Amino acid sequence: MKPIRVTQLNAQQKKEAVIYILNKHINNFNIILLQEPVWGFIGNENGKDIQGPIALQGWIPVIPVTILLDACPRTMAYFRT
Repeated sequence: MKPIRVTQLNAQQKKEAVIYILNKHINNFNIILLQEPVWGFIGNENGKDIQGPIALQGWIPVIPVTILLDACPRTMAYFRT
């Protein structure tokens, strides 16, 4: 059995900080917990903007609650695939 490695970061809604930690530590941690995660435009569907978290290859974002239209979660997690 291998231990699960977890870290946490207050991202202060800084996109560069989240991208850096996800890319830099893909082999160091299994779970990354974020306070004040980045939340913003991720696409457009039927003329409507879609808001969401940063998505990077190798990580799956987990949002702890159902998000209501354009509301930003206060915390979230990423786990490694």
